Amino acid sequence: MKGIYTIFCFLICTIMHGQSFYNAEIEFTSGDSKVGYAKVPNGNSKTIVFKNNLEGAPTKIKSDELFTITFKLGDGTTYVLERNAIKMNMTKRNGELYTRISKKKAWLLKNLAHNKLNFYTAGQNYKITNDGDFKISSSGQVGFTGIGYYLRRPEEKEVTYITAKMSGIQVAHEKLFRNAASTYFKDNKTLSQRIKNDEFKSFELVDIYHIYISN
Repeated sequence: MKGIYTIFCFLICTIMHGQSFYNAEIEFTSGDSKVGYAKVPNGNSKTIVFKNNLEGAPTKIKSDELFTITFKLGDGTTYVLERNAIKMNMTKRNGELYTRISKKKAWLLKNLAHNKLNFYTAGQNYKITNDGDFKISSSGQVGFTGIGYYLRRPEEKEVTYITAKMSGIQVAHEKLFRNAASTYFKDNKTLSQRIKNDEFKSFELVDIYHIYISN
């Protein structure tokens, strides 16, 4: 009977909140964790909405107090969002490399995880569809909206921007990708050189990821 009541409460909660609350575990930057129900934040959300249980009142938690949110769907599917600052490896006109780290953190979807390297995707708007898919979208002027792709080794503090799928034609897009990717993978000289030699396009970053973790 208790199980039926719980299911009933979950259905009511789903209807009332437009299917916006999902079973979730949140991990704080302190290392503490908490299990309950949460709404999916957007990439730049400063707070998340969390409930300890289905009957409880929702509360807001500052995003910067958290490191991850793991959403767990009924079919066993999990989605992990990680809160992190973004590092960009850039090249000056004279060829000199320099690094820029964002002052503000963002929520990124961890698509692939490995003890050597993690792969992330990020954008403006996030949602879990009725089919259980995680959707990322961005809006704005044509050519200036995009979905970014990022990497982070477990020992690295920030995620590193590598490339993006943009809404319009980008000047020197592939060159920027080669500079960023070859710099990031410089610990694998062979792979880094292959990237410099234009053996890979930006949309093949996942292929590069799998080559790297397999070595």
